Amino acid sequence: MEPTGLVWLPLAAELVRRGHRVYVPKTAKLAALRSFYSQHTKSDSTDAHAQSMVRHVDPDGTYELDVSSADQTMLRMFVKQRARLTSDIGRSKTRIQSWLLLASPALANLLAGRKTFIAPARKLIAERLDPFAVQAEGVDAFLAWWRARSHQNGGAELAEKVWAAIEETCDSFGPLRESDALPFDYDLLQQLIASELRRVGQLEEHVRQLEVQIDALFARQDAHAPLREVPGFGAAIAPVMAAFIGNISRFPKLKSFTSWFGFIPRTKQTGGRPGKRQRMTKAGPKLAKQYIYLAAEVARRHDPELAWTYRQARTAGRHH
Repeated sequence: MEPTGLVWLPLAAELVRRGHRVYVPKTAKLAALRSFYSQHTKSDSTDAHAQSMVRHVDPDGTYELDVSSADQTMLRMFVKQRARLTSDIGRSKTRIQSWLLLASPALANLLAGRKTFIAPARKLIAERLDPFAVQAEGVDAFLAWWRARSHQNGGAELAEKVWAAIEETCDSFGPLRESDALPFDYDLLQQLIASELRRVGQLEEHVRQLEVQIDALFARQDAHAPLREVPGFGAAIAPVMAAFIGNISRFPKLKSFTSWFGFIPRTKQTGGRPGKRQRMTKAGPKLAKQYIYLAAEVARRHDPELAWTYRQARTAGRHH
């Protein structure tokens, strides 16, 4: 079976229930064989023929399907949705920072990164983006306003730097404003930013709700509990690994697991000479590979053996 969308899953489960063995082709291998068969014609029957032949042409080009439990299927769907929403949040925040850079370069540089989204900074750019209006009220009024909204984020030192950035913007944009030549409108730009900030807040709340459900689903998979103890994994990444790996016993040896995950580099060999290693294969779920990269990045900072391996590879000229 070629897993397209989700409609195939109940059919696969029924076939397995009846005692059949279901195989799933590796995408790259199937695409190559399909390309060969469809050189002169392209049809559904050609695709089906390529799919049926891939296991005979290349036995390593397929893997036997291990039908997921309901909990594992839902866990995989939930971690994918969390990744999508997190990506959307990142794009929205980049857009907001771009708009802030237009409105006040000095303020945007000061609040670069996470500082843009601490409580008082969010309030400032959503409600009081116009630096000239803020400056007209005076520094004491601004500092009192900031303190009332800062809680434990962004103390007095940051407030003073923000005020300095506001004054710098007024000095820079003053002549443009006086001659009515500013190429944007503060009120309308603030509406855009406020709208996008509300969207970010809604998405962040959705992510929090997803994480509650992810934790509950992961907690029911006792076999994967030790994943939390792997250096670099923790509460966020362990459920992703559990969602995609499923029943680890379906991999008879380490090599079959790394091959499924796409962690084996291609080898190019000719005439008996030693093979030349190339890039890693495209096999495996992309999301899991993204997360395991993040896990490795954290783990190498805490695990001495991984740190040594990383330094050796970098010394040998390998890319980060």
